[in-house]
Amino acid sequence: MGAPSPSTPQAIEGSLAATPLDRVLAACRRAQWTGLVRIESEGKSGRLQLCGGAVSRAEVGGWSGPGVLATLRSLRDGRFELEAALPDGVASDASERDAAVAPLVRQCQERGLTCSLLISAGAERAQLEVRGGAIERIELNGRASRSALAQVMRWPRARVRAITPPLDLGPALGRATPLSLTAMPLPPRTVDPTPVRALQYDGDTTERFERSRVRGPLLWWAMIATVVAVCTALSVFT
Repeated sequence: MGAPSPSTPQAIEGSLAATPLDRVLAACRRAQWTGLVRIESEGKSGRLQLCGGAVSRAEVGGWSGPGVLATLRSLRDGRFELEAALPDGVASDASERDAAVAPLVRQCQERGLTCSLLISAGAERAQLEVRGGAIERIELNGRASRSALAQVMRWPRARVRAITPPLDLGPALGRATPLSLTAMPLPPRTVDPTPVRALQYDGDTTERFERSRVRGPLLWWAMIATVVAVCTALSVFT
């Protein structure tokens, strides 16, 4: 493993309008990032404490609780700042400091830190990759070796430099480009060349209908008169 890229700043800041807080937290989860997220919006300030990529505490104006995180995630305007946590005794500017190795490694494990520790003691060089408090890789004098951890932990004093990995927050959100609505010409009107058929008068059918309309009531009256005559005749013979 080669040496990490030149020291990156331990603090990252940006705009919530360009990078929503949900995207920031997703990047922290992927990197198992540990540190403090500060949010400023509409004159209010909030804080999120993360450990290994998970939110361990959220507060706004001294208030904390489950609803606070939801409030902060709903903000669409303002600014955020991320400050990575480093072991005590290691400067945030990633410069080398004299320190005992064993306490630094234990801090990384206990606090769930994610960083690279570059350690030098005389002619010896070591590099520890810590992710979420777990030591994923260790190199001693350019060669990877898990068994070298015990040897490095016994170094009483060394020059130590800590670097936090960069967070991939993704591309910033830009303003949506409005669609240009072009007036579409109306289609030309089409005329059906087929002439409308003239309505024809059917005299025979109409005459039959008129005759049936007059004949119908006469038949009913004839039937009623027949019934009345039959009933009268029966009454006379009885």
